[in-house]
Amino acid sequence: MTQVDRNETALDLADSAIGMARRHKLPTTPHVFEVFFTHFEGENASVVKEVQALMDNDGMSEAQILDIHERHLSQGSDPLTLTDVEEKLSVEIAKVFTNISEGMASNSTLTGKLKDGIRDLSQSKSKEELRDIARHLVKSNQAALSASVDLNGRLEASRAQIEAMRDELEQLRENALTDHLTGVLNRRAFDELIVKEMSNAGTKPLSLVIIDIDHFKSINDTWGHNTGDNVLRRLGQLLRDNTKGKDKAARLGGEEFAIILPSTDINGAHTVSEHIRTNFEGLEFIHTESGKHMSPITLSAGIATMIPGEPVEALYERADKVLYEAKTSGRNRTCIAA
Repeated sequence: MTQVDRNETALDLADSAIGMARRHKLPTTPHVFEVFFTHFEGENASVVKEVQALMDNDGMSEAQILDIHERHLSQGSDPLTLTDVEEKLSVEIAKVFTNISEGMASNSTLTGKLKDGIRDLSQSKSKEELRDIARHLVKSNQAALSASVDLNGRLEASRAQIEAMRDELEQLRENALTDHLTGVLNRRAFDELIVKEMSNAGTKPLSLVIIDIDHFKSINDTWGHNTGDNVLRRLGQLLRDNTKGKDKAARLGGEEFAIILPSTDINGAHTVSEHIRTNFEGLEFIHTESGKHMSPITLSAGIATMIPGEPVEALYERADKVLYEAKTSGRNRTCIAA
């Protein structure tokens, strides 16, 4: 791959990076995006070489791309994703203002020339003078029309760039806050959202449910990690299907999940938790390699409702404490914090 043309915009690189990910059926997570963006940018020879080698072999996996990121991009570099895209968006907006300013200057020049021409017409006597002034006005008008067409073209191009960049930015932001495996929010998004919702709750109730898959290590050990990942995906889907509006589910890490329930008291949270727990227990899991039916998989949950003025850590600790009680008292149940 040759060095990228310096006139190529960050948007062009972003489009190429996202297109590459889609062609290879890879998620446009921030790390995958950064590797492909860097590849098309052409400045990091190691990344270019390794990505090209994968392309030459007609296939690449997410694990291979993440390995490239870990070895070449994760040390001492700031995340590329949102920063680069936001900077590019700012540049495009600046271009629009520049184009408008140029258009105004062009119109101002034309106005001046028209005024001069009209004044000259009113003062001129001979036919020859009238012809010269008329030719000059026609020429000025044609130049102004050409400038106007050029301005409109540049404004349209800038508008299209901005709209496309906004779409890409929104996609990247969503990816940065989503757990790729399960489709629910990731821990970073959870940490931000719980603070925001508790701050906005005021006198309204807010409940937190923490969920843990029972005997998950045993599932991985017995059936393999691919099956374990499928269990996590199925739970993520169930949580997405049963959290609407401001209610949000997140994966905290491993097999532990949480549900933030604004405007929901302890009884409402218990209803939500039990609905998810019983529905998950009713799911059928089949081991893909052997075709064997697996035993029902269960969940344990702990619920706490916010005490006005308490910090996030206290709410989380109370929910986590009763989750532990659910685990030690037999699992497959929901316990409520006093």
